[in-house]
Amino acid sequence: CEANASKLNASEAAGSYVCRTGGGGLTQGKFAATYGPTSYRIELNGRGNAVDGRTGDAISTQEMDQRMLSTGRWLGSSC
Repeated sequence: CEANASKLNASEAAGSYVCRTGGGGLTQGKFAATYGPTSYRIELNGRGNAVDGRTGDAISTQEMDQRMLSTGRWLGSSC
């Protein structure tokens, strides 16, 4: 994937991304992340075709909206 950050500092990141696979898969969109000493949140919003995770081959040429949200928190100093 290629990322182009329009914002990147100690607590936030934002920008756009493009992911291509050798089998013709393509997804592109925007990302936003916030992070600190105890938690993080990252969200990707894009559009692209479905891809076989084992081979990287595009499953179809039909595009779909895609969204990923990941959040977490640190449980202790060793986690």
